[in-house]
Amino acid sequence: MSERTKSPLQLRAGNSKFRPAANSRCGPDNNGARSFRLRTNRGMIPGHIKEVDLRRLIVAAAALAASGSARAQDLDTGWRTYVNARFGVAVEYPDVFSVRDPEPANGDGQVFHTPGGEAKLTVYGSYNANRKSPGELLEAYKTAGVEYSYATATRGWFVLSGVRAGTIGYMRCNLAPSDVVGCFDIEYPASQARTWAPVVERLGRSLRLTSVKS
Repeated sequence: MSERTKSPLQLRAGNSKFRPAANSRCGPDNNGARSFRLRTNRGMIPGHIKEVDLRRLIVAAAALAASGSARAQDLDTGWRTYVNARFGVAVEYPDVFSVRDPEPANGDGQVFHTPGGEAKLTVYGSYNANRKSPGELLEAYKTAGVEYSYATATRGWFVLSGVRAGTIGYMRCNLAPSDVVGCFDIEYPASQARTWAPVVERLGRSLRLTSVKS
């Protein structure tokens, strides 16, 4: 994929496990689905650790898991609304996404992270210059190597959801009567699918395209 066929957010984000197909051309400013690095944490316990140290590690891991569960119960709280000034894409999101990346120079979207970096939310707009249908865009946004568990398109929107390397990626895009497409992507650990389900559902319900002030 040449840099000409990548969107500004893609160029800033680098390689991704959810990279769109090379022919995912959507318009002059955004010629493909947003793709971002996915974080995976791999740990290893050296063989020389003493048994007492191993017991301490197990206790510490249990305490960390308990605290993680407590935080998970608070994911669906403190909702606020993000509106993209350039494309009018609006979506509600929980305050667990408290870390923001710098906005791209062309102002086409915003990337949010959880404090620990285990989940990412991206909201963005683009132009559907070739006036593709939702079904055509859905097929163009599919990525090789992703196991899609859900893919559907209707008259005004489409959704893609899949798993790769232990991470769930969920994308919804709404199409306006004009040539604007408004989307969000959310990525989170597959092991936390039930925890994030209410968040994904509300994100999907809240996504909309608003009027842009000239």
